[in-house]
Amino acid sequence: MSDHRYPEPRMVLFLCTGNFFRSPFAERYFNHLGQGGAWVATSRGLSVQALTARQRFLGLSPFTTERLRRLGIPGDPGPDGASPEHTPTAIGLQDLEGAHRIIAVQGSIHRPMLEAFLGQHPRRTPLLARVECWEIEDLPAGADHLVREIAARSTLDRLQTATERMLRDL
Repeated sequence: MSDHRYPEPRMVLFLCTGNFFRSPFAERYFNHLGQGGAWVATSRGLSVQALTARQRFLGLSPFTTERLRRLGIPGDPGPDGASPEHTPTAIGLQDLEGAHRIIAVQGSIHRPMLEAFLGQHPRRTPLLARVECWEIEDLPAGADHLVREIAARSTLDRLQTATERMLRDL
């Protein structure tokens, strides 16, 4: 049954650094839980250009892909490990303007990046006022695989909890 208060779904925009690990997980998990409700999620990155060539090729972090698979969310990678459903995408002004809720996954890092992105844009203040900041850390750079795997589990657990809470509160 559709929600007649809104002719089109309202948009939640998840932001992270590279749109490779955290924000695409939150997007896919939110949409899986919400399945056709009054809200739909998308995700973008604030520094997609910093991704490695391998990360751009894969599209999604292997940690994200594995968690989504374990949750029964469709979208397995192809035989080469690449995710055909997701390409890391940089934030655009139209993404911010079209979103009804904006979530900066790690506000202490992402809010300053968003402020720099907006620069002196005339709608800078009202757009920034709509940003909700979570504090869910990225994977530790330069750490070995085991440390990154443990950190990924914790990060994705926290993202699941925060996403579930947000969906309940909508």
